[in-house]
Amino acid sequence: MTAIIAYCLIFTYLTAVPAEAFEGVSPRDMHVWRGEYEHALLAEGGRLDEAAYLTLAGDPDGALELFEKKADALRAGILSCLAGRFAESIALLRGEQENVYLESYRLVYLSSALSSEGRHAEAARELKRLLQMEVSPALGTGSEELLAEASYRAGIEADSMISLLGGIERFRDKPALMLADRLLYEDDEVRAREAFIRGMEAEPDTTSRRLFERLFDGLYGGIGEYHGAELADLAEAALDYGEYSGAAKVIERMESVAPGDYRARFLRGVMSEREKNRKAALGIYDEIFESDAPVSLKKRALLGSASICYDLGRRTRAAERYRLFGLYYPGDGRSSYALDMSARIYLSEELFDEAVEAWGRLRELGNGDRISREAALSEAVLLHARGHSRKAYRILKGLLAAGDWRVEPAAFYWLHETADTAEERDIWKRRLTNAHPSSFYAAAVKEGNSFFRLSADESRGDPGGVVERLERREREFVESVRTVLRPDDRLYSDEAYEALVYFLERGFIEEAKCCVGVLEQLYGSDAVAMAALYATVRSSGLVDLGLKLLWTKGLSGMESPVDHGLRYPVAYSSFVSREALKNGLPDELLLAMIREESSFDRFAVSRAGALGLMQLMPKTGSWIGRKLRRRELETEDLLTPEFNIAAGAWYMRYLLNRSGNSVVAALAYYNGGETRLSGWRKRFDPSGKPLLAIEMIGPRETRRYVKRVLDSMASYRGMAGGETENR
Repeated sequence: MTAIIAYCLIFTYLTAVPAEAFEGVSPRDMHVWRGEYEHALLAEGGRLDEAAYLTLAGDPDGALELFEKKADALRAGILSCLAGRFAESIALLRGEQENVYLESYRLVYLSSALSSEGRHAEAARELKRLLQMEVSPALGTGSEELLAEASYRAGIEADSMISLLGGIERFRDKPALMLADRLLYEDDEVRAREAFIRGMEAEPDTTSRRLFERLFDGLYGGIGEYHGAELADLAEAALDYGEYSGAAKVIERMESVAPGDYRARFLRGVMSEREKNRKAALGIYDEIFESDAPVSLKKRALLGSASICYDLGRRTRAAERYRLFGLYYPGDGRSSYALDMSARIYLSEELFDEAVEAWGRLRELGNGDRISREAALSEAVLLHARGHSRKAYRILKGLLAAGDWRVEPAAFYWLHETADTAEERDIWKRRLTNAHPSSFYAAAVKEGNSFFRLSADESRGDPGGVVERLERREREFVESVRTVLRPDDRLYSDEAYEALVYFLERGFIEEAKCCVGVLEQLYGSDAVAMAALYATVRSSGLVDLGLKLLWTKGLSGMESPVDHGLRYPVAYSSFVSREALKNGLPDELLLAMIREESSFDRFAVSRAGALGLMQLMPKTGSWIGRKLRRRELETEDLLTPEFNIAAGAWYMRYLLNRSGNSVVAALAYYNGGETRLSGWRKRFDPSGKPLLAIEMIGPRETRRYVKRVLDSMASYRGMAGGETENR
């Protein structure tokens, strides 16, 4: 096993040498390093077999044709299952594996194939074996849910399902809904209701929605058996599932049992809000807040009222309600959020005194959370902009004393700006540039506003030079793991590591990621072991996973052998350099955006539905596709690195052109939307006063995003120029 890893590290090191110095390096190897799997498929030769690349590219049928199935039945069985050839998969996956992690995956895919063939009882038996293995929870296979579903579809009796999982208390979420459905079928309504209650919080998907609807209809006749709190939970669950008519019936039942029940009234408001009748919901929420309802409901009603007022365009009223929440309920964990929201809404309405007052109230609470610290920073910046630099200086020194490294660069910068004397300003400048040389705040004191502006054709530096130098830096570290750190055999001989290498060499990335998770649990505090694991996954093209490993305990502490610069990797470099040059963008800007948007995971999908490396929404991607003369654009195209980077780079140039070439404004628009932030740009001039404008961005997510991208951009540029930061 050690020999295999050494071999991988050697070929990775060789790719660090310029191409003209080593003609034997396959183009495919370079593409694997960069993560460009599609290009690897087009290259001649290569060190891994063609089937692995086809697996990476999502072509299991093609992969199956390229190796002897009998020589590796596990690989062939998994690929057959992925290709939908379930009968063939079942035949191939009958042989047990000695490695416990490979065996667990054999059982997962075998049971999946059996279930797909309708052989649910057999699938349940195989999954039962999986549940008895100690590794199954660590692998995150969802074995309990698989077992519940296989047993349910096999028609196994409810008591047998309960026995398989070891008791009814083991059923939660969707498995609980399946059990409840089986119990209802067996006319055991008492236990069906118990299981139904356990399953109410299941994530609404196609299966759980169907089960919830059927169970709700089947158990509604016995709704009188539910207690008051259970009725309210049932109504809330029905609202979450979009079962508004059912929710209305439950609420009516609550009102008939206990007239004047405040929770029933509140749920009426929630239902009105979900049905887009915001004015009716607002009236109910205000009524509850003014009543003698329980405090927990009054809080929810007040926040609901504030949110609706904001949506209806009643911004000042919304700000007042958020402020009221923070003042009335200072001990509530949401008080920081509420007061900060209040201040930022006042800010958007140019009510600066009110904004300062709300932030001051938040600072006085002393909550000490991240929102409070960011609010104190914004308060100080606004005070400085309005001529109150002495007060701003005091706030910033107090903020610095809190010891939060995330706000330290900003605090140093603004202390430099608000200091009374040239001597003090020089002290804060030195502290900033010495402690945080890669921060965009350090770039700001060195370069001024030029760091935040790009001309229409400016790509800065030699095209491709940044990525070439940074790639060499990464690969040299990977080689140093073998030659300098010399990890012991404990990691390399671990069964989870052997399984990891097996999956990596065959292109099974998701399975490999689970093995990395197991190894991280076992060796997370061992810096040398984590460095070796990083080298393994990074040289296999798993950039996003490598980034996560760099933040484990072993690689993030003071004794870490890892150069801070490795947290800023390079991948898809040929696409980045080409599109940067074409659109007049710095390479490091695109790299920074990809790092913060997706951590270089080409298959990344956000909760909002944004896709790919640069996280483009499908609607935006289609619009860009038309601009780029790609009229037949499919959603899958946005997951293709080449098109995704091309579209994201074009869009960034478009936004720069619309924002006076202000990087700050363009990034804010990219994340938060141009329409939403147009008022902010008019009020705070990100072209002329970029540092002030950043702190005045209203949406927290957008403000943090702009800062992260600018920091990453500064780090990439500094490392490419020879500067680095180790901490």
